[in-house]
Amino acid sequence: MEIFPIEFKRGEQFAFTLVYRNNDGSLFNETTGTVSCAFALKESYESPSADITLTKGSGISYNPSTGEFAVAIPSNQTANITWSKGVYDMWINSNTNGKDYVLDGEVNVLPNVA
Repeated sequence: MEIFPIEFKRGEQFAFTLVYRNNDGSLFNETTGTVSCAFALKESYESPSADITLTKGSGISYNPSTGEFAVAIPSNQTANITWSKGVYDMWINSNTNGKDYVLDGEVNVLPNVA
């Protein structure tokens, strides 16, 4: 798992692309099996539920030819965050690699000046 901090402004869209690789370092391009994934963001590890949850087809898209997972949190969801510091994680589940937590880290939510 990679630990990677993220930062975005409250009320603005936040997006990034993750290029995922198999355990042997080759490009992940599973086209025959089932691929699922999720991204969860919340105020703390102890919070009972996530404030934002994205899944494949709902905020996360997967391109099997490039191994890319594009993650996008819409502005209407970031606008509802009331805290400034939080945490997140992201996992990918596939027939090839099983369930793999690929990203984890702290979140810094900046206020919008305007």
